[in-house]
Amino acid sequence: AAELSEEEKQQGFQSLFNGRDFTGWRFVGKGDDAKEAPNWSVADGLIKLSGGGSPHLSTDREYADFEMRFEWRGVKDRYNSGFY
Repeated sequence: AAELSEEEKQQGFQSLFNGRDFTGWRFVGKGDDAKEAPNWSVADGLIKLSGGGSPHLSTDREYADFEMRFEWRGVKDRYNSGFY
């Protein structure tokens, strides 16, 4: 996980991922919220999705009128996923 620059901090950006675990995140979409899901993992400072449509990964907090910056890469051909 990349650290925020001083300029980003002054502009009000917040880091959502600590690079180690799912602190600040939750899994939704299959019954009650769970603290872990077999299709999601953290490794090498990255959030990884192995596939499957559920559960989804969501932040613990709600945001409005925001700007989101992130890098995403699908490593499977014709991977069908997105950010919403």
